[in-house]
Amino acid sequence: MCGRVEHRVTAVSHGAVASLFAYAALPPIGSPVARVAITVAVGLATAPTSGGKCSPDADQFGSWKKWDRRIPDELLLCGGPMRHRGISHWWGLPAAATWGLHEACTRLPLLLAVLLLIVAGLPLLGWWSHLWSDLWIGGQYLGGKRPEADDPAGAWDRKSTMDADDHPRGPGIPLFPWWGHVGLGWRVGSVGEWVYVLATTIVGGAAVYGAWRGVILPTWSLPAAGIAAAAVVVLGTVNSIQGLPARTRARRATRRRLAA
Repeated sequence: MCGRVEHRVTAVSHGAVASLFAYAALPPIGSPVARVAITVAVGLATAPTSGGKCSPDADQFGSWKKWDRRIPDELLLCGGPMRHRGISHWWGLPAAATWGLHEACTRLPLLLAVLLLIVAGLPLLGWWSHLWSDLWIGGQYLGGKRPEADDPAGAWDRKSTMDADDHPRGPGIPLFPWWGHVGLGWRVGSVGEWVYVLATTIVGGAAVYGAWRGVILPTWSLPAAGIAAAAVVVLGTVNSIQGLPARTRARRATRRRLAA
């Protein structure tokens, strides 16, 4: 999912749902207007880091691309960490930040912990929202030097033939720092993407209505969330493995082109 609008719409929905979970841990707020206002505010606060220059898609914009052209990161293989859907899309970075945020909040007074969650937690939620959406949306890339292929910034024609944006990769996001991509592989702009966006929008609207009605979701369960995420990752891994022969053929074709 490369469209900034789509990412921000889904992030607002994710933030709205997250606010309902937060009500289980925070003191009850009696006014429906206040609950809805907080729910919408939480959703909107996730938008800046869910799409655009402050999101994982920073790897598609000018400053990142400028340094990508200067740094020979392709020597690290697999297209290099600065490729699109490379290191900036690796789940390990927000996971480390989330762990650090959790450790800090458990050691701070309640007021400071809430302030830290507002300042750092909501942008982090937007980042997670982007990665979660990209796990569903984004087909594999077989290379081929197309200017529109994963590189709207136009760096595709100013690097070597085996540059970051010409190196085949799997669907979704990297399981390892910038390689081993897994994902369900629904293509950007496809019906699947818009079904996903519509579904998350409906869920976000339901969260706003739930805030108005005073609905509080059950306490968030780490094991249940882990099982759900693992199921999506397993399906994404299966999809990535199915596309492996095509990516292998694409790499061989590129090597033959280089040797010619």
